[in-house]
Amino acid sequence: MAALDNDPELRGRINYRCLKNRDDANYFHLASAADEAAVRRYRAATFFKHYTEKTRQVAGGDVVVTPIELIAETAPA
Repeated sequence: MAALDNDPELRGRINYRCLKNRDDANYFHLASAADEAAVRRYRAATFFKHYTEKTRQVAGGDVVVTPIELIAETAPA
């Protein structure tokens, strides 16, 4: 998350959240992008490769990527 916030080309263009299931050790990573150019820039960033490798390692090799679209949300807390 810090890498996204510190990247001048991605700051404010990628919204990323990490959540943990209260009842077990499962984590959920939710990301949304302002546009396809932000997605391409994110995937090309050097920190993305490290993040992807670490995520697969922690997950035991299985990482499910599901494209989702934000429909509505509440105001920030």
